[in-house]
Amino acid sequence: MKIFLAADHGGFELKEYLIEKLKKQKYQIEDYGAFKYNPRDDYPDIVKDAIIKVVKDKKARGILCCRSGIGVSIMANRHPKIRAAVAFNKKIAKETRQKNNINILCLGADYLSQKQALEIVKTFLSNKFLGGRHERRLDKINQYHSKNRGNIPKIKNSDLRLKAKRIILRPLKNSDAKDIYLNIQDKRISESTLKIPWPYKIEDAQIFIQKTKKSLQKKSEFVFGIELKNRKEVIGCIGLDKVNFEHKNAELGYWLGSKYWSQGIVTKAGKLILKFGFEKLKLHRIWCCIFSDNPASKKVVEKLGFKREGLHRETSWREGRWRDNVRYGILDREFERS
Repeated sequence: MKIFLAADHGGFELKEYLIEKLKKQKYQIEDYGAFKYNPRDDYPDIVKDAIIKVVKDKKARGILCCRSGIGVSIMANRHPKIRAAVAFNKKIAKETRQKNNINILCLGADYLSQKQALEIVKTFLSNKFLGGRHERRLDKINQYHSKNRGNIPKIKNSDLRLKAKRIILRPLKNSDAKDIYLNIQDKRISESTLKIPWPYKIEDAQIFIQKTKKSLQKKSEFVFGIELKNRKEVIGCIGLDKVNFEHKNAELGYWLGSKYWSQGIVTKAGKLILKFGFEKLKLHRIWCCIFSDNPASKKVVEKLGFKREGLHRETSWREGRWRDNVRYGILDREFERS
C-alpha cells in the first residue's frame, strides 16, 4: 500500500518519526514535505500535493500532520473525493476507517506523543471499510455535495471538437503557439480585450496554451482554438471562462486575427461555443463584457442573441485610460439552436 505523508512545521517532527517507523514495516512511503523545519510555512501549500496523490490513487492512504490536525483536515476535505478525519486515539481511527471510509488520517502533534500517533496510524492502516449502511450514508453525503456545489457534467474528448462549414474549434496544442503569435500581431486586438498584452511575444502564446490546458483539466475554463479547415491554422481563440457549475453560468471571450475580421467567422464560432455551453456544460446563462467603444463586438454578440444588460462605467483601466464595459447576457431558452 502506498502512503503519502505531508506536514507543516507544527507536524514536521511527527511526520519524520512516522516515516522512519513505517518504512521498517515495508509500506511504500512518499514524503511530500515539509523537508525541513520552517516556522513560517503554511500547511495548505505543504499538504496539497499529497492530497492530490490520494485522489489519483484510490488504493493509497494519506497521513497529514499539523499542530492540531484540524487545519490539514479542513484543507483535505475541500476536495470532493477526500474523506479526512482527525483521530486522537485508536478507537476514533478504527471507527472513521470502518464507518466513514476515510482515506486521509490527520494527526495533531501537540496532542499526541509520537508512540500514540504511531499506534493510531497502525489502526488506520489495518482496518477496512465495512460498507452496508455506512456506504448508503456516504452516498447521501455525495448527493448533498453535488446538489449544493453543482453537478459537473462528464465531457468526452469528442465533445471538445466543434465543427462548422469553414472552421473547427478544438483545444489548443503546443504547436499552435506560432499561429497564435502571428495572428495576434495587431495592437487593435490587445486594445479591444482586457487580458492580451502588447507587445505580444511567442512566450506569451506558450504560457497561454499551458494555462488553457490546466484550466481544461480543472473544468474551470474551456478555451478553443479557431482553426480554418482548409489551412489547419489557428486564427483566433474563443472560450468560456469563470465557469460556475453551481450557478450554471460562464463568461464568453474571444479574439480573431485582424485579416479575418468581417467574414462572419466569430459569429459561427460563437454559435458553436454557445451550443457547447448550453448543451454539454448544461449552463443556464452565458455573459460577456465588451468595451463600449467596440461596436464590431457588440454587433457580433447581438447577432448571437445576447441582450444588453447594463453599462459598467469606467470599470477597466486599459491603454492608459478608464474604459466603460457593456454587459451582455443570453439564457439557455433564448439561444436559437440550428
